[in-house]
Amino acid sequence: MFFSDILGQEMPIKIIQNAIKRKKCSHAYLFVGPEGVGKKSTAFAFARLLNCKEKVGIDDKGEKHASNGDNFDLQGMNIYDSCGECISCKKIKKGIHPDVSFIYPEKKDIRIGQMRVLKYQAQFKPMEGSRKVYIIAQAHMMNKESANSVLKLLEEPPDKVLIILIAQNKYGILPTIISRCQVIKFNLLPSDLIIRSLKEKYNIEEKKALFFSQLSRGSIGKAFSYCEEKMDETKKKADSLISKTEKGDFISLFSESEKLSFSKEKEELKKILNIMLVFYREKMYEKPTREWIRILEVILQTKENIKRNINVGLALDEMFLNINRIIENKKFAETI
Repeated sequence: MFFSDILGQEMPIKIIQNAIKRKKCSHAYLFVGPEGVGKKSTAFAFARLLNCKEKVGIDDKGEKHASNGDNFDLQGMNIYDSCGECISCKKIKKGIHPDVSFIYPEKKDIRIGQMRVLKYQAQFKPMEGSRKVYIIAQAHMMNKESANSVLKLLEEPPDKVLIILIAQNKYGILPTIISRCQVIKFNLLPSDLIIRSLKEKYNIEEKKALFFSQLSRGSIGKAFSYCEEKMDETKKKADSLISKTEKGDFISLFSESEKLSFSKEKEELKKILNIMLVFYREKMYEKPTREWIRILEVILQTKENIKRNINVGLALDEMFLNINRIIENKKFAETI
């Protein structure tokens, strides 16, 4: 992954590249932002650039300039990136570079054992690269013991070690950890950028690209995954539920909610609810009224109830009844 491949995150990339240019990289960064907007890709590109043997620069005229190791005049370069071809870049791409490690939650959290391994490895010098890089994904899932272990490491950071924490927000991370990191915020991507990227990458029509863009809500990672999945059947189910809800066909709806409550495909249910959100958001944009806002609130509350393990069937039944009641009251009000 190159910095030039990461879409819509010019500011975070500029901050990182400027730090490298000035040779003032922090010992720890916290990448914060919604899921699927490029945080992990940026961390990967950062690690690769730091350890690349033949860095590449592109000037204002679009001309490439190859470096000679770290001897590189970076002034006047628009883009500064890894070469992708040296032995270091290839090893990082394959996930076998001894100085670059990714740490993910084990089951429900990031555990103390994982942090003990990190702390032990961090005390040694880089084996092949110029900097050891530890990327901790979903850092908000560190438990109390692992968070305190990371904090001790950040209090006395080893030389030639960079730690990148990745999280959707700062709320699940100790304030003392945050204070020892440079925080870089990643934003949701604009719809037109996602639509253009989907059309270029998957050669799909405008209408379909718009739908996936609306469904992803600014997350290009989600938009790509939706495009790669078979969403046609899921959309048909969602459209059918919307139609039956608005008609008040509760016999069919209660049967559907029972099927969905026993289904092992919880991810599909989440997608169905998201498609319903897209549908009613469009209604609200076309003609903003209180009723559409209330329906959106009902669907969002249903998602929250299901997340909290409230009975799925009952949560869906209540949602169908509430949406239909709001629509019927709206129709009645319009006839008066």
